Amino acid sequence: MKITLEGIRHKLSRPSIGFDVLRIYLGCALFIRGALFIAHPDSIMRLVGNSGDWFVPLLVGHYVGIAHLGGGILLTLGFATRIAALVQIPVLLGAVFLVHWGDGLLRAGQSLELAGLVLAMLIVFAVFGAGPLSLDHRVQTKERESMRPARMRRRMAKAHT
Repeated sequence: MKITLEGIRHKLSRPSIGFDVLRIYLGCALFIRGALFIAHPDSIMRLVGNSGDWFVPLLVGHYVGIAHLGGGILLTLGFATRIAALVQIPVLLGAVFLVHWGDGLLRAGQSLELAGLVLAMLIVFAVFGAGPLSLDHRVQTKERESMRPARMRRRMAKAHT
């Protein structure tokens, strides 16, 4: 299997590669946000601590940290992509409608706009899954190959040689 510059250029020109690049970036960003929440728990407690209760903010803080860390890694790798995105959606719904909604649009920090963008991206990945540069795609391809009859696999191997 010879790799040529034209072959690489052809693969990188597909729009699905851009979809994967966005997924990888989103996963890294969520992982970093989760690490920051765990390193500085007071920041998340300030955001969710308005209920007057101590248990709910603590529970939400732990969920957000774990969801961002674990989900960020899974999104970056493209493994269990739909589940990783679904786990993040409640966090971002809370960020958009409970935390940043009162700030309004077009503020200096742009928290509402960015939280809304991340929420929209998560919904897209939850619906469509990962692209070709993902572990999900690799697993699905191997499963499809293993389900093919041996005769067809031999023919395909001969065709590639």
